[in-house]
Formats: sequence, C-alpha cells, structure tokens
Amino acid sequence: MRYKIQFPIMDTTIEKVYKRIRQLWNDEFELNPGHRIIQSVEMTPDEKIEVELLDFRFSLAAEKDHLTATFESIPHVDAPSAEDMKAVVVHVADLVKNLTGDLPVEIIPA
Repeated sequence: MRYKIQFPIMDTTIEKVYKRIRQLWNDEFELNPGHRIIQSVEMTPDEKIEVELLDFRFSLAAEKDHLTATFESIPHVDAPSAEDMKAVVVHVADLVKNLTGDLPVEIIPA
C-alpha cells in the first residue's frame, strides 16, 4: 500500500506581502498621509505587486536582500508630491514589515 503525502507549499515573501495588501484593499484600510484607499492590487507573472490608488500607483518587488518599490503618477490626474507618494509607500512597507523581517526597502521614483 502506498500513500502520497503532500505538504503545503510555503508562500514566498512577496506572496505573503501580496495577500496582506489585498487584505488592506478588501478592508478599505486608509493609508497615510491623505487617508488614501487602495483601488486595485495585482500580482504580475514576474512576481511584482502593483497597487493603484486614486492619484498614483506603486509597485513592490522582492529582491534577494531587499524590497524594491517604485511609484509614479497616473496620467491626467492631479498627482501628490513625490514626498507624499514616498510616505504612502513607506507606510505600506511598515504595515508588511512583520512579513518581510528586516529586509530594507529601496524606493525608486519611476
């Protein structure tokens, strides 16, 4: 008699971060500054998380020893300052810090 035992596949760090950001989106969690609410969140095939707010979008990707975040304004929309966009991305990074451990976040304006 043979038995096949399957162990659950452990989520990668970026998958855990994606699930947490989706939870923030589902809960309509307000991001600071500006009480922004996530409008959409998506995981691309190359394991990059793309998050869109009303006035700008950003993406997160896991590198070997750090997270990379990029942000950009949305065309034809009054964009916040680069400082505000960076502050929101830092806020999200802080919210998922327990999933990423001590991985530093490198923020690159697009």
